[in-house]
Amino acid sequence: MSLQDITQQIDPEIRSDKSAHYLAFYEELFGRDRLNELNILEVGVLHGGALLMFARYFENARLLGIDVNAPSPKFYEGLKANHLEGRVAFARGSQSDRGFLDTAVGGHFGDRKLDIVIDDASHYYRHTRVTFDHVFYQYLKSGGAYVIEDWGCGYWPKWHDGNPNGRSGLPRLVKELVDLVALGDRTKLFGGKRAMRVKEEQASPVARMIVIPSIVALIKA
Repeated sequence: MSLQDITQQIDPEIRSDKSAHYLAFYEELFGRDRLNELNILEVGVLHGGALLMFARYFENARLLGIDVNAPSPKFYEGLKANHLEGRVAFARGSQSDRGFLDTAVGGHFGDRKLDIVIDDASHYYRHTRVTFDHVFYQYLKSGGAYVIEDWGCGYWPKWHDGNPNGRSGLPRLVKELVDLVALGDRTKLFGGKRAMRVKEEQASPVARMIVIPSIVALIKA
C-alpha cells in the first residue's frame, strides 16, 4: 500500500498535509527498505497523522516523534486501533534542546542508531541547525538519511527568519550543507593553498545530498 493510500485512511482531523510531491519522494528514497527493521525519528509531528502514516508504511520500524506540543488524542486512538503502541512513541520537548534530544532518542532507541530522520518542525534556521548538528553526528548511522522539509519557506518575506535573497532561514542552512558536502574540495591542497585553514584534507560526512523543491535529504557517509 502506498503512502498516499495509507494517509487517506487516517482520520481527517489529524491526517498529514504532506503533498503527493513529498510522499512520492519518500517512496522513491525509502521504498526498498520499507519492510526492514528501521529506526525512524520524526521531528515535529503536529497532530500525529504523519507519524501514524509512516508507522503503517514501515511495517517493522520503531518510530519516535517529538514536538513542543502534544499530538491530538486521536493520534493515540490511531496507535491503539492499529496496534502500534509497541513500535511508536512520542516525547514532548524542543528540537533545539540537546539534553531533551538525548533523553528522548536514547530512551526509545537505546544504543541503536537512526536510519531515517525527518525534520518537519519549526522550519527556523536556529532550531533546525541545532537539531542537525546534534542528531546527524551523534545518532544517525552511516548510510542513514536526514531529511529537512519545507526549506523554501525561508524565502518568504513574512516568514519568521525568511528573506527573498535566500541568505537567511533554511535556504542559508541548505547552502551551508552544500559547503559541508564540498568539504573535501575546501580542504584539498591545490597550488600550495587550501580554501580552509586546515593542515590536511578532510572527507565530507555527507555521501550524497538531494535537493528538490521543498525537501533536502542528506545521506551520511
